[in-house]
Amino acid sequence: MTYTGPKLTRISTSPPALGVRLCSYPRPPAVVIEVGGEIDARSVRRVSRYLIGFVHVGRPLVLDCSGVGFVNFAGFRAILRFAAECRQSGRDWVLVASDAVKLVLPTATGLGLPVVETLDEALLQLAETPDTTWRLRSITTLECKKLAGD
Repeated sequence: MTYTGPKLTRISTSPPALGVRLCSYPRPPAVVIEVGGEIDARSVRRVSRYLIGFVHVGRPLVLDCSGVGFVNFAGFRAILRFAAECRQSGRDWVLVASDAVKLVLPTATGLGLPVVETLDEALLQLAETPDTTWRLRSITTLECKKLAGD
C-alpha cells in the first residue's frame, strides 16, 4: 500500500538536539511518530517524554524508528515503556525498526512487539485492524493541540 494523497506536513517537530530528531504527522489511518539519529543515555529522557505524549491521541500510532542509527539499552527501554503504555491504554501501534533497533529486539522476546519493515507495511497493518472503533472518533481540539506541540 503506497500513500498517493496530498503531501502531508509535519505538524509537530522537535528541534534536533542531543543527537536525536523527533517529529510527528498524521498519515491515515494513523499518527506517525518519527525518531531519527541516536537514542542513548543523553537523549533517552527527551525521547521517552515525546513518545508518551502520544499514547492518548485518538488514532493508532506508528513509531517509525527507521532513521535510528544507534540505540542502547536505555533507549530501548524508552521504546518498551511506550509499548507498555500503549498496551495499558488499548492503543493500537506498530514499530518500524531500523537495523540498529533490530539488534536489541531479541532482548524483548516474548513481549509481542508489533514490528514491521516499512512505514507502508505499518499503515496497511493498522488499516486492517479488526477494532475499528477508533475510526469513528474525530481528532479533538486537545488532540490537535498535542499533535501541534502546544
